[in-house]
Amino acid sequence: MTVQEKQQLSTELESLLGELPENIIDFLKEHSSTEGQMGEEEIEIDIDALSDETLFQLRKLLDGYLLGKQKSQAKVEPCEME
Repeated sequence: MTVQEKQQLSTELESLLGELPENIIDFLKEHSSTEGQMGEEEIEIDIDALSDETLFQLRKLLDGYLLGKQKSQAKVEPCEME
C-alpha cells in the first residue's frame, strides 16, 4: 500500500471515529500497537507498522461500511417531485 493510500485510510478512520461499527473497532483492537494497555475509549494504531495485508483488510472493512452507510442514506433522503 502506498504512503498516500495509508494517509487516506488514516484520515478516513479519524473522521469516522465516533461512528465506526463494532467489527471495525474489534479489528483495530486486534491490530493495536498498545494491546493490553489501552482503555476502552482509545485505540492507538500505527498505520506504518501494519502489514499491507492488514491494511487491505481494513480498507475492505471500511469500504463495506461506507457503502452500506451511503445506501442507507440514499433510502432515507426524500425525493422531490415537481
